[in-house]
Amino acid sequence: MDNLIHASATESEAEREIKLWFKPSDFPPFMRSFPTEVNGHDYYYFKEGRLFKRHEPGSVCLIAPGEVVWKSDSDALHCCYKGCLLPFRGAVAAKYLINYVLEI
Repeated sequence: MDNLIHASATESEAEREIKLWFKPSDFPPFMRSFPTEVNGHDYYYFKEGRLFKRHEPGSVCLIAPGEVVWKSDSDALHCCYKGCLLPFRGAVAAKYLINYVLEI
């Protein structure tokens, strides 16, 4: 069904596109095609290309405790925080910032 909606050429493309444009909460639990998990006790904040677990002035909260997130996003953020070098680090943050509106 996900492939049909997004007209993706492959299942992996459909997964990438769905995870890019949608949060798990956009789907009823029984319709989620990809693994999710409830974020434990960690906050993930992003500012100027860096990832933090504590609020820094001017940072944006990407994921809060108790949020249902794609498991792949959770794994990537956890790995990035620990210092793993992942080429899509910014992409994971960027997709959470797409609909973020800075209130002045």
